[in-house]
Amino acid sequence: MKVFVAVRVGTEELFDGVEGELVRPARPFQESPADGPGFMGIASGRASRFARVADLGHVGHAPFRSVFFDALVRDTGLEATNDNQRRAMESAEQVLSAADALDEGVIVMYDGWRIQEVATR
Repeated sequence: MKVFVAVRVGTEELFDGVEGELVRPARPFQESPADGPGFMGIASGRASRFARVADLGHVGHAPFRSVFFDALVRDTGLEATNDNQRRAMESAEQVLSAADALDEGVIVMYDGWRIQEVATR
């Protein structure tokens, strides 16, 4: 399954992440574009401006959605309600669809509106 993982690009100053760590968008889809991190590490909660598409066969949809929701609760203080979980699952599926539409190795950024390709590695 294709996912996004943290990647450092050049001498990027905004990289506090763990290279290769599974990431999620830092802001919800359809939020105003803003400067700052595009992605947050799912395990570490650390910021990365860019991500790389990686094919991680050992990661499945259900486990990804679960850790995605857990990271949102941890990082944003989101209440763990059924409605919030449903919305998080929908966002997780959007992230997986965006990754699946791109080739492995593509480097992307996220501005709050869309995930867009910036380079290939």
